[in-house]
Amino acid sequence: MKQKRRTGLCAVLAAVTAVGVMSGCSTQTKKATEDGIVEISIGGWPEQDANVSYARYENWLTRYNELYPNVKVEKDNWSYSYDTFLAKAASNMLPSVYTTFFTEIKKIQSAGYAADITKQVENYHYLENLNEDLISICRNDGKFYTIPKSAYALCLVANKSLFKEIGQVDENGYAILPQTIEELTETAVKIKEKTGKIGFIMPTMQKQGGWIFSNLAWEFGVQFIKQEGDSYAAAFDSQEMRDALQWLYDMKWKHKVLGDNAFVDANEVIKQFGSGNGAMFVGQPTEGKIKTMIHGYQFNKDNLVLGQVPGGPGGRYSLIGGDVWVLNNNLNEEQKNAVFDWINLIGSGPELNDDSLDSIDSYYKDLNQLGSVVGYKGLEIWKSGPICDAYDEARKKYCNVDASNFREYDTFDNTTLRSEEPVHCQDLYDVLDSLVQEVLSNPNVDISSIISNAADNFQRNFLDK
Repeated sequence: MKQKRRTGLCAVLAAVTAVGVMSGCSTQTKKATEDGIVEISIGGWPEQDANVSYARYENWLTRYNELYPNVKVEKDNWSYSYDTFLAKAASNMLPSVYTTFFTEIKKIQSAGYAADITKQVENYHYLENLNEDLISICRNDGKFYTIPKSAYALCLVANKSLFKEIGQVDENGYAILPQTIEELTETAVKIKEKTGKIGFIMPTMQKQGGWIFSNLAWEFGVQFIKQEGDSYAAAFDSQEMRDALQWLYDMKWKHKVLGDNAFVDANEVIKQFGSGNGAMFVGQPTEGKIKTMIHGYQFNKDNLVLGQVPGGPGGRYSLIGGDVWVLNNNLNEEQKNAVFDWINLIGSGPELNDDSLDSIDSYYKDLNQLGSVVGYKGLEIWKSGPICDAYDEARKKYCNVDASNFREYDTFDNTTLRSEEPVHCQDLYDVLDSLVQEVLSNPNVDISSIISNAADNFQRNFLDK
């Protein structure tokens, strides 16, 4: 098994959702710098009733205006969505900078909507500070069209109180997490037999099922897409895929540890776990999900445990994803620089100054005051250095749980971090959703047949086009 240990990088958990600059045709770009005034707009601006987020943005804006009086800033509430993106792009109404997911980079860049920001990446010292894995995601043909805003790696999320009930804790009371797929099954069975709770929560809808299953399938050695010259071929009509779906089938019908509902969306996963009715799931521990667990379902934050995705016969992998900043291709150099100045001021850039330090500190302070969890790093996007030290210090300052509950998630020892599939990733998740639903709703399912049909469907309707 290939092993990969991360270097000391630093997590950027910036509180911002997106940043944007109003875009338009080339005449609008020219007008934006007349009389020495650079016009930009900040996208993803929170509504006024967003409390802490809105106040934070307003404070940032006040400080930005003091530092850059030649920049006129407008607020923009638009954030990236599949439903509105193409219409906005076609009508030149996209914000000049916004955030989107790792999976959307290739699509946006190939369509010509992303600006070349290579000069800014070099001038603002991203190259020497970014995680090499993320550089490879954002760079294409030697040029940068995006930069990371945040990153994550999927992990195993567990409820320590249920592990205590089955006696699966060490001498210090820490949960002993499953390290392999076999141990995951065994632990889920113990949970179900001794507590009556769902041993493992598996999403199945809205591409969440396909997203999580893709990572679990990697553990069995599944290859989903194979590049053949300039084309791509579906490669998952394989024994490894049959083994992966058979394991999921057995979890439902043989071991009966998945619960009765075969149609589970992301909200239902959080509900089952947060209310104490489920012991484990593979997912992304975002701030929003954790807050919902704690405030929506009264989950005790001291029982939150994060570990690595259990490995299997094909290796041990953790899917990485996140958000990137994208600048509209109509921006001129002054506008690009103004956007990078904003990103740096709010603590999302690699350079430290009093303003970025204050932004980092206030982010964790707000999380603490809101009763969320402060104490885990997860996947880090920066290399070791002053920027990492600043995040570590703020995290320790406002830590409100036992950080040892996250020690496995913060190291990723013996786990290979792996990017999502290179093309039609969201479409693949949709196809895999259907497979997962069929396996979990039909005890008489023909696993080989549905895999063959799904691979053929994915090839004809997506890869061939």
